[in-house]
Amino acid sequence: MNLANTYISEYYPREIRTTRIGWALAFGRIGAIVAPTLIGLLLAANYSPQNAFMAFIFPTRQL
Repeated sequence: MNLANTYISEYYPREIRTTRIGWALAFGRIGAIVAPTLIGLLLAANYSPQNAFMAFIFPTRQL
């Protein structure tokens, strides 16, 4: 998240910078809540730990 703040403050114009940082922090917090919950559900469904963590590769992949 700290790298996102630095990147956003360099990339976006001053007029919308704080809004973009706010959105980035909000999505980061949502991810911090959802990710462990999703991993727990996958492990409870008898997925192996390797396969459970593989579920996070596809959303983070850049196109």
